[in-house]
Amino acid sequence: MTEENQAARFFSEMAANTEKLVKAAQLFGQTKDEDVAIGTTPKHLVMRRDKVELFRYKPTAEATAITPVMRLRPPQSRP
Repeated sequence: MTEENQAARFFSEMAANTEKLVKAAQLFGQTKDEDVAIGTTPKHLVMRRDKVELFRYKPTAEATAITPVMRLRPPQSRP
């Protein structure tokens, strides 16, 4: 690759990245607080100590397996 080709490629990539950045900024500017769902997963408090709270979140997707599967490697002997 010649030096001129490298410079042309660099500037074309910079232009493409700048366009993407402008589109992202416009999208963020158009997004309203009502459009974003934050903290909507159902939960219940399991434990509280001072300022620390532990929550258990209820699954929102269906279970894919009835019984969890745990795979263990056999123990390896060490010299």
